[in-house]
Amino acid sequence: MKRNEKIIGYSLALSVFVFWLIGAIAERHDPRVDGLALSDWLRHLNYEVLSPDTRTNRVWAAESVRKAGSEAVPLLLEYLAMDENSRSYKIKEKIAKVMRIDIMHPIYQRWDAVTAFKILGTNGQAAVPQLILMLEDTNRMEYAAMCLGWVRAPGALMIFTNLLNEADVEKRKTGLYGLGALGEAARPVSPQIIAMAQNETNYITRIVAIEALSEIGPAEQVIPLLTQITKTDTNGTVRLYATRVVGSFYREPEKARTALKAAEQDKDQMVRDGAEIGLKALEEAIATEELRVIWRENYP
Repeated sequence: MKRNEKIIGYSLALSVFVFWLIGAIAERHDPRVDGLALSDWLRHLNYEVLSPDTRTNRVWAAESVRKAGSEAVPLLLEYLAMDENSRSYKIKEKIAKVMRIDIMHPIYQRWDAVTAFKILGTNGQAAVPQLILMLEDTNRMEYAAMCLGWVRAPGALMIFTNLLNEADVEKRKTGLYGLGALGEAARPVSPQIIAMAQNETNYITRIVAIEALSEIGPAEQVIPLLTQITKTDTNGTVRLYATRVVGSFYREPEKARTALKAAEQDKDQMVRDGAEIGLKALEEAIATEELRVIWRENYP
């Protein structure tokens, strides 16, 4: 009996050590900002609960990531490179299950990295060589494209525009993700993106094109186009997204609010659902931006 207890004790101790070791290796580039590890701040970036408390956490986390600057790049690249099918992650997952410890799935860490690169902007350009390589990885190319767009990688416009002409639908979507992240800089390609939003056979690609247009703008051109799509697209999910993304135009709140209020009265349930989601997102984005301005005034 005592021997079994010793074996169990040694096994648990070994499990704790292995779990710690894997965690230490996975987050070896983890600078501290404002008293917390960068990895801790990253966990607050994509909270979906819309409340004043989580809004404050998101703004605080975003500003801390901004402070980290280029020092954040190594950890963000590690997050993007994480593989849920790798042996090391499978071991970590099994140990966590046995020990009843929650660990973050790599897909969430990849989204945290994308959000962080959006915050860093050009301060994340040290990542460009690695991100270019990730464009060849089918599991990471969409994440890599967004990050390359957010950091304004040299030559990104040409890379993404060329991808729009690929036969492979996944590559076309990757180009759209990247162009959306480039924002206004992608406006020379807007006519092609508009055509894709209206005519692509694959409905998911039409949705990605719609999302890209909501990032590229301008509101006075894109909002009427999105309204038109809600009347003409045969796919309900596309109509919902075409309405919902109007809420992203928080810098043009009156234009966005007017369009969404009108959509609330539409006879199409999908459009009404999209309007409800879009209005909530719009008001949250406005409140978050106001808080961010106050934050930077008080904590420059």
